[in-house]
Amino acid sequence: VLTMAAALSSCCFSTTRLHVKPWNDFPSANLPIFVSRLMSPSVTKTLPPHWQGDFDLARAKSFIAEQDSQGADAPTLLAVEAATDEPVGLLLLFRGEEEPGTVRVGYMLAETAWGKGFATEIVAGLVNWSKRAIETDPDGLGKGIRCQKGGVGHD
Repeated sequence: VLTMAAALSSCCFSTTRLHVKPWNDFPSANLPIFVSRLMSPSVTKTLPPHWQGDFDLARAKSFIAEQDSQGADAPTLLAVEAATDEPVGLLLLFRGEEEPGTVRVGYMLAETAWGKGFATEIVAGLVNWSKRAIETDPDGLGKGIRCQKGGVGHD
């Protein structure tokens, strides 16, 4: 049986316009720069208070370290536009605390990516990936995905 942590840490998929995989699978030197650009006050306004506001490189590195400290149970994925290799957003996966066996999803998109359908594409790609994971190992991944946009849950 594939464990929840193993399933989540192996999450990797592509859509028509995007490649999504663990952020540590991309060149790490560019990750703090992208995170510092992504995390604008508009993007972070619904996050926990300690992660709201502007991000410089030092704050971005701190955010990356905190996310990485969550371990395999809570991987952070980077969504990159296939045509340009430009990052457009982050996808945060973590175990649902309310219901065992569920996966919660949070995502953040760069302001330049807003209104282009990337969020819909990312969520659809994640749902397709999870269906394949469940078909491969029906007892390992769990039964549900709960999407969370900017800290507010949506079933």
